[in-house]
Amino acid sequence: MVEPVVVEHSRSMSVGVEDAFHGTLMMDVPAVFHRWYGPFPPIRQVLNEPNKWGTVGQTRTLKMAGGGSTLEELTKVDAPHCFAYHVGNIKGPLSLAASGIDGEFEFTPADTGTKTTWRWTVYPRSALTRPAVAMLGKAWHGWARQALDELSERLVH
Repeated sequence: MVEPVVVEHSRSMSVGVEDAFHGTLMMDVPAVFHRWYGPFPPIRQVLNEPNKWGTVGQTRTLKMAGGGSTLEELTKVDAPHCFAYHVGNIKGPLSLAASGIDGEFEFTPADTGTKTTWRWTVYPRSALTRPAVAMLGKAWHGWARQALDELSERLVH
């Protein structure tokens, strides 16, 4: 098995832990991820989403600009500390390099409100694609920063 690539980005948010947790879990995904960042496309649509997203085992399909899509499944919900998900059934350019992604959001109290950490563990399709996944990991930091900034703005206002 090829070693996965782990990337993470943190940001302080001026809201309490409960608000950060629930606001992130229930975020309007296309509104937060509405811009390109390098190779990462905007998420245009969420399909098959349950009425209330937040139960382990629930799934939804994310449709990206450019025609890509993924299936997202909630794998852990520990309110208000963290939640995790698996991204699979990847369609589009990312599918050439990665077979799946485990994502997690963690929320910890901070002087300014809440420290929100977003982590991805990306599973390369093969040893040959691991360098490409590592390069994508570098771009991912900018995409994560952009998304967490957008999310923070929405939670504060």
